[in-house]
Amino acid sequence: MIEQIQSHPDTTITLINGKKIVVKEPEKEVASLVSSFYRKLGIRECVKEVGDVNE
Repeated sequence: MIEQIQSHPDTTITLINGKKIVVKEPEKEVASLVSSFYRKLGIRECVKEVGDVNE
């Protein structure tokens, strides 16, 4: 599961286990792809939107 996505300038995906993955796609595209994937799995409502600060 993804904990956060950041762009500084490379897009870095941080997983909940602490591992980091650097990808070439922009942050907005990664967030869109992840949301689409979660929607297909039917778990879209179980995860927070990008930018949500309420934990």
